[in-house]
Amino acid sequence: MKTGIKVFLLRLVTFITAFSMVAFGFVASFVILIRSSEILLEFHYTEHVFYGILAAIGITLIWLVSMLSDSAEWIMKGGFRKAAKLEGENNE
Repeated sequence: MKTGIKVFLLRLVTFITAFSMVAFGFVASFVILIRSSEILLEFHYTEHVFYGILAAIGITLIWLVSMLSDSAEWIMKGGFRKAAKLEGENNE
């Protein structure tokens, strides 16, 4: 296989992997937040406690998604770095 095709495929797979990780994280966080609010509604908490628990869950999910996006960025940079190295080795 030619180097150009390998570089293109490496970049494509790296991008798709990173994007799918972040997309899955956002969708999963949204589903978790919705399901948590449905479960909390069954407990008959006061409004202040209900919104406090939802805020804590939301902040935790934002923190987890930010860690996931940092990981995806790290994977993407590593894959693009390897692609550039592969491209540079065969051009010399």
